[in-house]
Amino acid sequence: MDIRVEALHYSMTLSPDSEFADPFSTEYDADIVVLIVGNPKGIVSCCHEKLVLVDADLPARCVAFTGGFDIARGRFDQPKHLPPKPLFEWRSLWRSESEEERYSGKEVQPFFRLIRMLWHDSQVLVQGPATRTLYLHFAQRWIQSFNPQDLSVSRNLTLPPAPHNLGEPFTDPIHTDVHPCFIKEAPVRVFRQWPTVLQTHVLLDHYCSLIRRAKKYIYIEHQYPFQSFALTHCMCAAMRRNPNLKVIVIAPVKNDLPNGIIGSLLDISNDHIVEHLNMIHRTAPDRFAAYGIVRQEPTTKSLKAVYVHSKLMIVDDEIISIGSSNLDYLSFSQSSEITLEIYNRDLCIDTKLRLFQEHLEDFYNRDALVDNFDTVFNTFEQVAQMNYDSYRSNGTVVGRLFSMVPHKYYIFALGSIHVPNIVVKALFKFGLTPDAIRKYLPFSTLQCCRRRAKSRLLRSRM
Repeated sequence: MDIRVEALHYSMTLSPDSEFADPFSTEYDADIVVLIVGNPKGIVSCCHEKLVLVDADLPARCVAFTGGFDIARGRFDQPKHLPPKPLFEWRSLWRSESEEERYSGKEVQPFFRLIRMLWHDSQVLVQGPATRTLYLHFAQRWIQSFNPQDLSVSRNLTLPPAPHNLGEPFTDPIHTDVHPCFIKEAPVRVFRQWPTVLQTHVLLDHYCSLIRRAKKYIYIEHQYPFQSFALTHCMCAAMRRNPNLKVIVIAPVKNDLPNGIIGSLLDISNDHIVEHLNMIHRTAPDRFAAYGIVRQEPTTKSLKAVYVHSKLMIVDDEIISIGSSNLDYLSFSQSSEITLEIYNRDLCIDTKLRLFQEHLEDFYNRDALVDNFDTVFNTFEQVAQMNYDSYRSNGTVVGRLFSMVPHKYYIFALGSIHVPNIVVKALFKFGLTPDAIRKYLPFSTLQCCRRRAKSRLLRSRM
């Protein structure tokens, strides 16, 4: 069977009269149409939504996926985050042991499938009326690409009437240990931001509202937590106002944002995240904690960073926020985003317990953690402290958590945990382990990271 694929690029002249301009048409002269669009506000912005719609024009059957997960090479991982083995230490590129096959991504990444970063992410499946808003967002994004100068075309777009009696609802999935939590019904609010077309501060307002309404706890997993100073100020104010509020943040040990002058000029610096996390911690040192996730390679004992790409926040077992938006300047003002606010106690509890179990491993105790966030806070803190003490004394860890506040723990983490850069990733694909790179290169990635971290700490104390 022949399948015709039509690829359209924003650099082409996309005319409103094009046969592909109508997002609701079923008469395209192609089986698959790919539309590559430009960034909404130039180089320091991006089309950041992660949205997949299945049977979008049939509301009874429509399924939507959104969250932080990119459909891209190297994003496949499992909750165990098993460290991949380098090419020269693996017996075959195409076959793996059955015990590790589930974690190798064989079906997703058949070639060099074990060469990847350790990745942590979150995604949500949605059915029901909320999918209509997500479908509208997709249609608006599509039609705007063919009418870039006329914003009214996308702003005034409405969905066609839904067909009646077409499409039976999908059967309810079965909840098992390896599947996510499925909730029958839950109120959902869809927050959308899109520079020039939907130019608002709705996402910043959304996160500030969640922080202000929190009474007992906030659990956060985000790629760029509190890079925004406005959100940092809101968090500090909430910690001062509510002496019972406790906050846990899970974030990458080191992200891909620039440091120094470039990051400051663009207002997207990783230094801002480090500074703001410590600012909140100084406000309430016994009630705020931030952690990175690691895995220890079993033979070399080196620590591998798990890159946290989630965009998730849980508040008081009442509200869960999940989507594509980061807690940074770009998501709040420059990029197009989708975030869902879901009100359901069962979903909140199930999600947080799955994440606690993943991060705590042997220290996870469901009965002790399910309804007592004080115990959760203390358990995370104890595991991270044991890791710090154990790795300093004998080079081994007992869990996955490493503290990122106060500053001395962040510097220790940067100097101890391997965070691959572009060069290291390229060498790793040819079978060179990070340990071999550290052994043969006099100025290794970790040495550079350690020196930069120490210099930043000295500057911050001046």
